[in-house]
Amino acid sequence: MRKTLYKSTQTLFFVMLIVATWVATILRFPSSVVAGQAGQPSTQAPKTTGAVINRQQTPQQPPKTTDRQQPPPQPGPPPVVVILPMPTFDPFPPMPVSTPNPAKVLDKEGPRFPDGYSMSSFSVQGFVKGNWPMVVDYESSPQSITLLTIVADGVEPVFYRLQGGARQEVRLTIPGRFGDRPQIALYTVRALSTNVGEVGPVYFRIYGLGAGPRAVGSVGIDRLSFRPGTIRPSQRGEAVYSFHVRNDFDKVRVEFYKVGRVNDQVLAKKVGTGKTWEQLRRDRTEGDRWDGKTDKDKPTQGQHQFCARAWMKSSNDKDWVIACSGELVRVE
Repeated sequence: MRKTLYKSTQTLFFVMLIVATWVATILRFPSSVVAGQAGQPSTQAPKTTGAVINRQQTPQQPPKTTDRQQPPPQPGPPPVVVILPMPTFDPFPPMPVSTPNPAKVLDKEGPRFPDGYSMSSFSVQGFVKGNWPMVVDYESSPQSITLLTIVADGVEPVFYRLQGGARQEVRLTIPGRFGDRPQIALYTVRALSTNVGEVGPVYFRIYGLGAGPRAVGSVGIDRLSFRPGTIRPSQRGEAVYSFHVRNDFDKVRVEFYKVGRVNDQVLAKKVGTGKTWEQLRRDRTEGDRWDGKTDKDKPTQGQHQFCARAWMKSSNDKDWVIACSGELVRVE
């Protein structure tokens, strides 16, 4: 019995010794080991998410002095601005339940663009008419399958495949089967990977989308300008935006979106509403200032673009167009 007790005590001693050695070893590891494999500092920078454009390098902090000698930092790519994923949003602002005629809402408020969306998969509600011209201004991943779909009640949907690559402007003709009178339709764009099996969203950025004779001939709204690149509301900084209309429109409204790139998708969230113009004549340039704040008068930090929506609201002329600035303004 004494011999058994002795062996148990001896075994317990060795186990405690091993555990103590393991704990001491962990305490000696530098924090960089967390990013790599045990016992070896990581030489690969963690995957970060950058802004849509304008990568910015942050200043290096001086090393902290400690009692233990720390290993020299590993070289890596410069840091980038990180924008966290945004939550899921409803595809459109809710229509009033008591609305007897949705077409009247589109006449009053214009094409319905989501308040929050991924540019790799989004929808716009607007009017459609057979044989209308249509325009899409975009850029996307070269390795992608990008589909534009138009769906309306009682009409066979139409599917267009858009070519991937650098920024380009594509003009299409809507099939005559959509009829000779404008009706409400849903325009959907989806950019997907080309691999076999389960596919996922890939990079796609929309700059303009419109339907009807006034929307085409290049995008009906062009020469968008949004400057300077950085503003500070705390110092009363303001951004100046402007745009040019190529044709007559009954109404034009400007809105501001916070944008960021997450996992190859460009996400956008509406943060504010700008000015609204009525009865704009062709070849006019208009604009205003933005103070970098939301509609609730709170600063909205991050990168932003502005989008201008223009539309007609007469019985036969229901042309519409949406154009978004390529230039971004960072609010600090």
